[in-house]
Amino acid sequence: GYFGGAADLLITSVSNVFQGLPGMTMMIAIAGLMGAGVKSMLLALVLTSWVGFSRLVRGEVMKLKQELFIEGLKGMGAGNFRILFMHIAPNLLSSITIIFATRIAGSIMSVAALSFLGLGLQPPTPDWSVMINDARSYYRTNPLLAVAPGVCIVCLSLSINIIADWLRDRFDVR
Repeated sequence: GYFGGAADLLITSVSNVFQGLPGMTMMIAIAGLMGAGVKSMLLALVLTSWVGFSRLVRGEVMKLKQELFIEGLKGMGAGNFRILFMHIAPNLLSSITIIFATRIAGSIMSVAALSFLGLGLQPPTPDWSVMINDARSYYRTNPLLAVAPGVCIVCLSLSINIIADWLRDRFDVR
C-alpha cells in the first residue's frame, strides 16, 4: 500500500478473490484435500483469515502515507524503509492488535467446527469439539456431555470478544 504499483494491485486482486469465497467452505475443502490433522487445519485457517489483516494494514498505510509527518520525514531525507519500519509500523500496532484479538474468537469457532466434522484435531488430542462429537451418541441419556464443552467454547469466545472490545476502547480505534 505504501509503494502502490503492480505489487499493490496484485495483492489487492488476490485478496478480493479470497474475500469473495466463503471462508468455512474453503476451510473444509482445504482440510478435506489435505486430510485431517493439525497442519491442514492451521493451513486452512491461515489461508482464509489473512485477507482481513491485509486490507486493514493496506488501508491504514494508505491513510498514514498522506499524513503531514510523513511528508516532513521525506523532506528531512528519511528513506522509505526507515519511514515504513520506524514510523508507519508502530502506528499500525494498535489496529493490528485489535483485529487480531477480534479474529481469535472466530478462529476458535472455526477450529471447533473443523474438529467436530473430523477434519481438525483427532481423538487422542483433547479438544472440546471432539468431546461434543464423541458425546453425540449419549445426548439423550446424558446431555451434559455435549453441553458442557459447548458452553466452554462459547464462554472462551465471548471472553476473548470482551477483551477485544476493551482493547478497542482502550486504543480508541473506530
